[in-house]
Amino acid sequence: MQTRLVPVVAGLLSSLMLTGCERRECTNPPPQYQFAFVTAQGQPIVTDSLQAKTLRLAYTSTSGSKLVVPQAQFRPIPTTTQYRYVYQLSHELIGNEVQPRQYTIELSEQPVGTLQLTVQQRNTECDKWMHLTEVQANHKPVLIGTDNVTYQITIDR
Repeated sequence: MQTRLVPVVAGLLSSLMLTGCERRECTNPPPQYQFAFVTAQGQPIVTDSLQAKTLRLAYTSTSGSKLVVPQAQFRPIPTTTQYRYVYQLSHELIGNEVQPRQYTIELSEQPVGTLQLTVQQRNTECDKWMHLTEVQANHKPVLIGTDNVTYQITIDR
């Protein structure tokens, strides 16, 4: 009977050793960031769906021409919070470059402020995405909200 148990136990031990050394593949989803735009009094800049489409980011290309960030990369999302609308920043907008990105905030095609995004790549086992490390609006630092997702940008109007 002991001779029959030895192969069974040996087989179990070897299978545990082989599977115990395997590394599970893991990949975190890209980080999510949202921006809320408010007046100096804390009131939302954007209050309806038509107006939400007029707030956008623009930048100057390397050739010197003005480009507007596509709505798919900076899209308005209605919310039931005090902001009424937040703008979700897509990971494509952050990209793979580390240098700060400078944008002009436009409302109805008129410049109303600036936005600078600084990113850094994480190099952990499950997270190789670029993450925002600093946000500045109108050359002033902006802190992330208590939800760890939303940055509140104040626009003087």
